[in-house]
Amino acid sequence: VKAEKPDLEELKNKLIVQISSDKDMLQELEDKILTMISKASGDILDDEVLIETLAASKKTSEVIHVRMAESEQTAKSIDAAREEYRVVAERGSILYFVIADMGLVDPMYQYSLDFFSKLFNMRLVKSQKSDIISVRLNILVDDITRA
Repeated sequence: VKAEKPDLEELKNKLIVQISSDKDMLQELEDKILTMISKASGDILDDEVLIETLAASKKTSEVIHVRMAESEQTAKSIDAAREEYRVVAERGSILYFVIADMGLVDPMYQYSLDFFSKLFNMRLVKSQKSDIISVRLNILVDDITRA
């Protein structure tokens, strides 16, 4: 997917960072509120700073929850798009282990993972393109197998 749709991969990485950041922000809000409550003296309902902080935290929390829900939905759709390429990854994996086992037949056939990765990525770039995902996947599987 990184080679075929780099924009999806970049978006996925940004979403992971955003979700993590939002979770950290929620944790900080909770910690701040708990600290203020534990340090409050007397009736906490009379502490205007605490009440204002709670109100602001509630609004911020709602915004973060909405943003996290949207981010998680987007992440699911990206994962679904990535899953379409699994057939190509499986074929590549099978071919690598077949080639790696050729070294058991004769040492002349020993190939490194680096060599195979370069060959695999070169075939991704040089193979025929198609905008139809099912056609593109078939092209990739055939091309990688024949390489």
